[in-house]
Amino acid sequence: MVEETTTFSFAAVMLVAAMAPAMLAVMALTTARQVEERPAQMWWAAGLGCEALRLSALSAASTFGPEYFQAVHEGGQALISLLLLGGALRFLGYNDHLRALLVAVGVIFIGTASCLIYPTVPRIVIVALNLCAAGGVGVAGILFWRHYRKQGRFVFILCAGTLLIFGTYLLTQLGRGILDPRLLAIDPNGDWRVVLHTGLVLSCMICMIFAALNAAQQAKATAERKAEGQARLMNAIVENIPVGVCLFDQDLKLVAFNSEFSKLLNIPRDLLESGATFQDLVRYNAARGEYGPALTEEEVERRTEIMMTSLQARMERIRPDGTVLENRNRRLANGGYVMVYTDITETKRIEAALRQSEQRYALALSGANEGIWEWGDAVQGVYVSRRLREIVDIKGSDPVIPVDTWLGRIHPEDLEEMQERMREHLRGHSEYYDHEYRMRGDDGGYRWVHSRGLGVRDESGHVYRMAGSLSDVTERKRAEHELLRAKETAEMANRTKGEFLATMSHELRTPLNAIIGFSELIIQEVFGAIGHENYRDYIQNIHESGNHLLTIINDILDVSKAEAGMIDLYEENVDLREVIASGLRLIGPRARENHIALTTDYDEPLSMVSADARRLKQILINLLSNAVKFTPAGGHITVRAWATPGLGAGFQVTDTGIGIAENDLERMLEPFTQVESGLSRKHEGTGLGLPLCRALIEVHGGELKLESTLGEGTCITVTLPLTRISEKTVDAA
Repeated sequence: MVEETTTFSFAAVMLVAAMAPAMLAVMALTTARQVEERPAQMWWAAGLGCEALRLSALSAASTFGPEYFQAVHEGGQALISLLLLGGALRFLGYNDHLRALLVAVGVIFIGTASCLIYPTVPRIVIVALNLCAAGGVGVAGILFWRHYRKQGRFVFILCAGTLLIFGTYLLTQLGRGILDPRLLAIDPNGDWRVVLHTGLVLSCMICMIFAALNAAQQAKATAERKAEGQARLMNAIVENIPVGVCLFDQDLKLVAFNSEFSKLLNIPRDLLESGATFQDLVRYNAARGEYGPALTEEEVERRTEIMMTSLQARMERIRPDGTVLENRNRRLANGGYVMVYTDITETKRIEAALRQSEQRYALALSGANEGIWEWGDAVQGVYVSRRLREIVDIKGSDPVIPVDTWLGRIHPEDLEEMQERMREHLRGHSEYYDHEYRMRGDDGGYRWVHSRGLGVRDESGHVYRMAGSLSDVTERKRAEHELLRAKETAEMANRTKGEFLATMSHELRTPLNAIIGFSELIIQEVFGAIGHENYRDYIQNIHESGNHLLTIINDILDVSKAEAGMIDLYEENVDLREVIASGLRLIGPRARENHIALTTDYDEPLSMVSADARRLKQILINLLSNAVKFTPAGGHITVRAWATPGLGAGFQVTDTGIGIAENDLERMLEPFTQVESGLSRKHEGTGLGLPLCRALIEVHGGELKLESTLGEGTCITVTLPLTRISEKTVDAA
């Protein structure tokens, strides 16, 4: 008995095989949710669905309509290849041609569906469909190879290899069909090419789906590493920023904080790491007196309400140790809260110092009663303070005045100099701007102002800002003008006095010369003897009084000339020893008569000096005359002289007379001044000697120095400038 065997038809095999691409299509749609490039998975899922549909259609055609078998196979094969290519293009990022590819898929699908009406497919269409299928798979393989060949990743190389093998198979079948058209026909009762095509499609799809999953895993791993790196970076930043940061969730539970937060608020990390809430932290601070004497629970409720009801808030708190903390909190989008604490103790100290400095500056300006002005790149004109407007009498309240208006208020005679002074400062030629000029107020009157300022320069030296002060100096200018007028009046009076004295001296000397001359003739008895001896005494007194009066008049005239700057010098080379000898010859008899010793002292070598010999002799005689006059009998007078190039020249008269009190030394150099005055005077004189000596030596460019001790004596030093010393010594001359 022949044993019966169970066989399966080709249609049943294809129907069973359709389950594989169908399940893979479902898997592709499921995994598409895990991949960012979901459109690629969708293309491949569509291709697997088409493969399942193709196999089902081939199964039906094999059983019920073999004439449709060729059209379904070739059309489905082309559709699947194009969908496979579309997924590859989308996965690799080539999106420019997807729209045209979709149009081609639609055209082929419609053409395949039309086989129900026209089951016979022309040979040229079959060749075109095979070429389309081979081209789609081949291009996908080439793109995978080009994109991933340098990375050397196995899965993508496997995808490229599978696709290229599939494409090579399709091209081989196309070539065989072109060479032998009979090979293009497909046997509906069992053709191995149908099964092989399904296997190759499944292999390619599995490889590409696996490649997509691998790429997704790689991208996810990269993103996780990047996120982890960013998290570490953010943690490092938050941990090292110089502010305290803490984060609460929507239930006000502490979820994160940095070390600075624990340090600034001096809260133990154990409490912070134990999952404490905002209320726990407030309660901890209140219990140790951080918020003052407030009740703990009341403070907790108050601060919790502020946190919950404010989108953002800012507070400042002074801790018991004096530290000032700034607290800023903000509600987050997820309902949580972030709080930032900053130690602003130093900032507060600087602000307080700045306020004190500003107050001091404002007080100084107010006390100085000065106005403030400023101009610069950021000021469109000249800024003027309220006090400045009051000083200049500028009406209005606008703090900025146009530059042209400001310059228009300056007196035309002062404008050019004011601008030149300003330009000098802007060019860096002066450290400060300082100038006085006249400004016109709204009342039409001008007042004198003193303007001072300083420019601020950038790196190139350009002054981009300048500020200064302005004060009213009208009264001072008026006083200076009055003082100048008084000075000119005094000088005029002094010149008038000098001219008067000179005139009067001349008018007085003319009759005095006659009196002195005629008295000398009578004394000498030129025209005969004097009748009575008393007449001789009288005429002698007349002669001496006349000489004395002439001396006074000459001194007055010389002092007047000196004050008027009218003394003329007749310079020549002078030997100081001759000047001293001449003076001693004149004063010597009087000194011997008063029993006063005269001595000289000359420094050797003694050089010649360039001076007016008559004026030097006049100075010396005046000094010797005073010394003899105020030195008692038995006293001593020493005359010293020196003249050395590079060291100096002059002479000195020292006596052992009555001396001068220290508080009278300055007065002795004033005209008509004597230590003795009124009825107590014991010595005659006008008080013109020392002032005249000083005036005469100052005309030479020298000076007179007076030194004296009451009851011990006086030393008067007369010095000449170095330029008047000759290189020629007295001996050489």
